Amino acid sequence: MMNRKESSTNFLNEQEILNNCPITTFFHQLSGRWKLTILWQLRHSDGQRFSDLKEALPAISDRILSLQLRSLQEDDFVVKLFLNGSVNATVYQLSEKGKSLLPILQSIYAWGMENSSNQQ
Repeated sequence: MMNRKESSTNFLNEQEILNNCPITTFFHQLSGRWKLTILWQLRHSDGQRFSDLKEALPAISDRILSLQLRSLQEDDFVVKLFLNGSVNATVYQLSEKGKSLLPILQSIYAWGMENSSNQQ
């Protein structure tokens, strides 16, 4: 995310909107090309390794996947678990907050299927 001076008009306007519009808050936290796709990918798993996510999302670069996972962790949508206490054996899974998005993601998926240009 771009850093702005906290006294700038843009920053103050953004804070005002975020404080007063839950829809804007949703999109602010989950914006970007990959976050919703990553969350959708994690929906049916007890944890996926970075390499599994990369394989499932071949168009994403390692760097972007790493950045998006870190951002999702910071916003408490995803948790990173260390298996057997090893830093080298980690998996990502949805947090409770992330799981609370599943009905919304399912609705978005259904809408997308009904309105996809591929359906016409």
